Amino acid sequence: MNEQFIALLEQYGTDSWLQTIPKYQQSMITTMYANLGDYEKVAREWLCVTNNSTAPFGSEAPQTPTLERILDELELLLRGDDKYKNEITTLLADTNIIQYAVVAKISEAIAGIVGTASVFIGPVIGILLFIVLKMGVNAWLKAREEKRNHSSGA
Repeated sequence: MNEQFIALLEQYGTDSWLQTIPKYQQSMITTMYANLGDYEKVAREWLCVTNNSTAPFGSEAPQTPTLERILDELELLLRGDDKYKNEITTLLADTNIIQYAVVAKISEAIAGIVGTASVFIGPVIGILLFIVLKMGVNAWLKAREEKRNHSSGA
C-alpha cells in the first residue's frame, strides 16, 4: 500500500507541488526563496511569519509547530505508519484525486497531530513534498534516518 501511495505522489512530478499553494502565497514563497535560497529555510520561516501575522486575531498566540515536528510526521506518513493508514487508504481509493486534494488531506492529517490548522501548514506541506520528490522519496527517508542517527550519536 505504501508503494502505491508514493507512486501517487510521484505521478504529479516535482515542481507542480509548489503550484498547489494559492497564488498569493506562491508569490510570498518565491520572494522568500529569492532571499533565503533554500526551500527548507522557506518552510521554517513560513511557520514563523504566518504565526506572527495570525496571532492578533485569537485570544492568545497559537502554538507554532516546529518544522522538525512536521518533518517527523511527514516521514511517518511516507513510511506508511499505522496512524496514517486511513488517510493513505482514502487517498488511494479516489482514482480521480487531484493534487490539491492530496496536499489538503496530508495537511489535515498532520495538523491534527501537531496541534494547528491544516490551512496554516498547507503551504509548508506543498514545499516539503516538492523537496522530498525532488530528492526522491527513498533518498529523503534515508537522509532523515542518517540525520537522526547522527544526532543521537549512533
